[in-house]
Amino acid sequence: MGATRELVKWILEAHYTDLPGETVEFTKGLLLKTATSMIIGAREPFGKMVIRYLSGVGGTAEVGVVGAGFRTSVENASFANGILAHGTETEDAHFFPNNDAIAGCWIFPAMLTLGEKLLSSGKEIIAASAFSWEAAARMVQAAPGMSIPGGINCATYFGTAAVAIGAARLLRLSPEHTENALSIATTQASGLVVQVGYDAHTLEAGHSCRAGLLSAFLAEAGATGIPDILERKNGFFAPIWKDGVVDLTKITEGLGRPPFDVHNIEFKKYQGCGFMHPSVDALMMLMNEQSISYEEVERVEAEVPPYYAQLCDRPFPESIALARFSFQFILGQVLLAGKIDYETFKEEKLFEPKSREAQSKVKLIINPSLPKADKGGRVTIFKKDGQKLDKYLEAFWGHPQNPITPEQIRDVLRPYLDAMLIEKQRKRLEDLMLNLEDLADVRELMNLLTFFRNPGLCIG
Repeated sequence: MGATRELVKWILEAHYTDLPGETVEFTKGLLLKTATSMIIGAREPFGKMVIRYLSGVGGTAEVGVVGAGFRTSVENASFANGILAHGTETEDAHFFPNNDAIAGCWIFPAMLTLGEKLLSSGKEIIAASAFSWEAAARMVQAAPGMSIPGGINCATYFGTAAVAIGAARLLRLSPEHTENALSIATTQASGLVVQVGYDAHTLEAGHSCRAGLLSAFLAEAGATGIPDILERKNGFFAPIWKDGVVDLTKITEGLGRPPFDVHNIEFKKYQGCGFMHPSVDALMMLMNEQSISYEEVERVEAEVPPYYAQLCDRPFPESIALARFSFQFILGQVLLAGKIDYETFKEEKLFEPKSREAQSKVKLIINPSLPKADKGGRVTIFKKDGQKLDKYLEAFWGHPQNPITPEQIRDVLRPYLDAMLIEKQRKRLEDLMLNLEDLADVRELMNLLTFFRNPGLCIG
């Protein structure tokens, strides 16, 4: 049996009970993070734009658009919810050694949205989420280097395929229909790394969710795609097949046996690119440990590998989307406030004289000798009195090397939820998500997410 058919067979036959308890708990935490990100994203400028657009398009009122207060077709809702989940760069990702990556907002919103349409149980959502993530991770490992130097956004490229087979599982499709869904999805895979910092980057997550679901629906209706899409030299891995690096055993070896790849996710605590998190944590810790005030700082140097600078060296960004990929902005805000929170990424912070001054104090030191796989962060504070203080973090809190627990995930998310929801809503959302395996279906959960701006419609 080839890799395509073995992967399809596994994702259809795998059972919720195959997931260890710690994997179930961590996946629930990631789904709570996804819900939180969608709630925040519904109030972002691009999120509002997408909601306005879909409100005019209409569509069969099947499932909810988070924060929009209306329902639309499952394809439209998955498109919107994927965008909302990525709207503030709070999505969690697994960055592989060469910085190929997959991320939650390209997969998890689609599972929740389709789950509402199908009245899926909480256990079904947990399993579909963990298993589709596993499929995406294995495809990335089989084809290393897709994003560099070619510039493909692997999260979208592989996320689309993962959504298709995760959806096929929820739809209970046959192996033949599921293989067709995967094949149809691969022909819609897209995304470019160069779009980071622009609305097109967040749109890619929505495309992944919608295209993956559409592929499964078309396959269910009888549409076909070429078989064995993963084994073909001119198939899904065509961009790098000629390089001789494709290894299909990475897809099938140990398939279905723990540990599952969701535990390799880098949990993002802040609304910015994950590459900046080690430096943010290092600077925050150094300032707190040494009781350093903004007025004492002459400048800060952050040592980074070239690829980090390629994406996140953006002095004086002129939009919030760009600020989320700016070392200068986010480290400047740490200097000023000693923390990063929901209030950090506000339009007025971009142009305030004090904010501009703080950004000018941040210098990037690009070190070509640092490997692409380096996940650490080194910052140096130069004080006005001549003191020089240095801090290196091997991995930020939330990285698999410095893991966050499900309980800590809830605590990290609570300030964001408190800023968006009334207390009764927030408590109910936490209760539903953290006890997801007990839900017979996810209607109440999705109703809360859809209508949270109208409390009387979503909570009793």
